[in-house]
Amino acid sequence: MYNRGCFGINNILKLNKEFMRIKNMGWVRTVVNGSAGVGLTFEYLLGKEFDNEGLPDYEGIEIKARRCYTKSLINLFNGNPNSKEKVAQYLVNNYGYPDYIYKSCNVLSAEVDTLEKRKAGKNYKFILKVFRKGRRVGLWIYDSDDNIMDGTTVYWTFDYLKEKLETKLKLLAVVVASRKFVDGIEYFHYVTIRYYQLKNFKTFISLIEKGIISICIKISVYRRGDKIGMIDDKGISFRIKYEDLDKLFTRIKIEKDTYM
Repeated sequence: MYNRGCFGINNILKLNKEFMRIKNMGWVRTVVNGSAGVGLTFEYLLGKEFDNEGLPDYEGIEIKARRCYTKSLINLFNGNPNSKEKVAQYLVNNYGYPDYIYKSCNVLSAEVDTLEKRKAGKNYKFILKVFRKGRRVGLWIYDSDDNIMDGTTVYWTFDYLKEKLETKLKLLAVVVASRKFVDGIEYFHYVTIRYYQLKNFKTFISLIEKGIISICIKISVYRRGDKIGMIDDKGISFRIKYEDLDKLFTRIKIEKDTYM
């Protein structure tokens, strides 16, 4: 049964009805190639147009779709640092490394948490630090000899993170799909869904401190189109493992729900 104290239960029931309709369709062809296909295809089947507004996907519910057996982390939200700097340009100019095709352009990819300094490129190490008195989360950067290079430029205030979290993720639905390929084209069968309610912001900060929530920095270059050779800033995302979701959220169980 569902948690009767949960707000938005009518919208959850509405989404669950839509999920069962999509599940009963069986195998459906992806609408786009690549890793985003599983989520964009589900949104297409819901009748939702693609947007990037930072709001929940469906009637106040954020939807995360993923393939069966994937080990990839779940992106909670993208959070632009509060710095005045153009962060992507600053990071690739100062700490990036040449793209393997467009060698005149720097790129940068790193997974960063609070547990230890993580290698970023060839010469640098990144780590997150939480400052409760200053009410901010900061990115600290060191060289290969552990000399600090920067600890003030890239940061997120608690107020900013709280607004992002509570705007986007008060309610969450995680959809899991089986996949197959036919003549090189990917197909999905959406088989399970789970619903969650956000605990609180204090829990979110605590999970960053414990290294359970990390950030992913991914700055590349466009390889085609009008922007070829220019910076492709995919933003900085706050991420969590699928199996750790119940540390940030409370599970909502409803009748006729399907589970893994």
